[in-house]
Amino acid sequence: MHPATLSEWGAGGFLIASYHAPTTIPSHAHFPLQLSLPISGSWLHTFGTATSTILTPGMAALIPPGDMHGTRGLAAGELITINAELEWCEEHCDLAAPALRDTKRRAGNAAHLQPLLAHASELLGEHQPDELYIASVGLTTTLGVIHAFGLRARPSTRIRLSVPLRRVTRWVDEHLGDRITLPTLARVAGCSQWHLIRLFNAGLDTSPARYVVARRLERARQLLRTPGADIAEVALRCGFSSQSHFTRTFARAFGQSPGAYRSKRSTL
Repeated sequence: MHPATLSEWGAGGFLIASYHAPTTIPSHAHFPLQLSLPISGSWLHTFGTATSTILTPGMAALIPPGDMHGTRGLAAGELITINAELEWCEEHCDLAAPALRDTKRRAGNAAHLQPLLAHASELLGEHQPDELYIASVGLTTTLGVIHAFGLRARPSTRIRLSVPLRRVTRWVDEHLGDRITLPTLARVAGCSQWHLIRLFNAGLDTSPARYVVARRLERARQLLRTPGADIAEVALRCGFSSQSHFTRTFARAFGQSPGAYRSKRSTL
């Protein structure tokens, strides 16, 4: 398996990454909404454990938060992924909409976005762009895919998550460095542990435990992009029990160790 070769830029609630084949992104899940958009080459994209499709330039794949997915380059080329953070999604998307869980609507035509993505690929590869440009590309592309797939964007409205679940997800983001238990989350939500599990399954299609781990990993990636980031300190700040536990979990999710990820970022 070829490790993922990537560059990343983040701003305004969006994280844009560029992968170059041959590369394999192991099956994993996280909690931003993600788009996968080939610039060149062909890419085998998997949903869950049994569904896959081949993505070529002019196509896009949409991955709802919490869904297992992976990608493998089949020919030399470039793939851009865009992650929209949960806070942005809460404002603009209905993450509980049944259409987002329909695997037949996960990949489709997005040819109208190809000129924008080609320009972004060229500019991102030449120098470090400003944050406004990164956020603009992320916003334009995400809204473009949502509309192209027939999924309505909702400006200035909140996600249809229950109030207890929204309260818990925000509390988790504020306490990622702490020990987080199911009884604690249930107290924050003001409901029983069993009901909280049902809320997570209905609203985000995942369990509380998987959600917490995914948010810790996303926070860790953000911290590792900081020059001079110390891996042991990142592990502690993100709530992992030890550096070795953090390293194993990170490598299983992203196909590379925290040290390799940090080293790659330091060369950008």
